[in-house]
Amino acid sequence: MAKFLTQDQINEFKECFSLYDRQRKGKIEAQELIIVMRCLGSNPTPSEVQRHLLSHSIDRGGELDFSTFLSIMHRQLQQEAPEEEIQRPGGWTIQWKGFILPEQSCWD
Repeated sequence: MAKFLTQDQINEFKECFSLYDRQRKGKIEAQELIIVMRCLGSNPTPSEVQRHLLSHSIDRGGELDFSTFLSIMHRQLQQEAPEEEIQRPGGWTIQWKGFILPEQSCWD
């Protein structure tokens, strides 16, 4: 999983994960997953978190280790990818010049 995340991301995730690993067992409680994810800037819904946990066979009363957490964060980041949310009509390259050239308009 680490090959899909930058070292900076992994370090940031580890730091936040460690804050919630109160017993220093290398695990966090499943019920805290949504809190940790939101602390890292992600915005999962409760149903998305539940799906992530189920995909790893973890129930709400269970725990997850850092490796599982990385896998879940990677999947969540893929779902939230801004490139997929914004689609440019006609595959345009946007050059923010403050105006639209006639050849870029939809009208002929």
